[in-house]
Amino acid sequence: MHTHMNSIAKIQIPIQNLYAAINSPKVLQAHALIDTMSIDGDCFSVSNVSDYNNTSQAIKEANDAIKAIEEARKIVTIPIDQYKKQLINIEQEATEPLRAFIASAKSKMLEYTNELDRKHEEDQKRIKEQAKSMAALTDELAEVSIQHSHIKGIRSIRKARINGEVDWVTVLGVLFSSGNLKQQTLLTGLPKAMQELGLEQIAGIEIYEEKIQTITR
Repeated sequence: MHTHMNSIAKIQIPIQNLYAAINSPKVLQAHALIDTMSIDGDCFSVSNVSDYNNTSQAIKEANDAIKAIEEARKIVTIPIDQYKKQLINIEQEATEPLRAFIASAKSKMLEYTNELDRKHEEDQKRIKEQAKSMAALTDELAEVSIQHSHIKGIRSIRKARINGEVDWVTVLGVLFSSGNLKQQTLLTGLPKAMQELGLEQIAGIEIYEEKIQTITR
């Protein structure tokens, strides 16, 4: 294992550039504008075309101010990002042999438990075949189970896969009833799918339009 011993690096962070962006004319102008159009950040109601256009312009200026501050922050944090990458590389080099051992050890443990399971099944089969009475069968099965009980951390997971023609109606009914599938999950992509297939309607499904506000930057 190789260990890196370096002195603490001194990182020069030009944080003044971030404050310069925050106090730039563009950002200050955006703040001044929204102060005239809101109370504590809550925009005034839009009641006519002029209000609508003014509000749209204010949103654009606020977005431009946000972008200016974000870009300044990204420039300021470049030295931190680069130093973080170096630290991550050192961490990965130091932990790689440990992780490799863990993966190998788990694999060997699983091989052992699989072999133990195989022998356990063989023992049970042999006992059942050779047992002369129910009492003898019970005693030997109990002894084999005790020998097998020290294994920890192994569990079985129930999964499903397709092996023939599927009754999808029943599948969906089970998922809905158990709460493992939400109706909205299926409905999200349905309008687009119906449009692509040229399907105008499905029983019990309503296709509707909902307006959202978008701002062109």
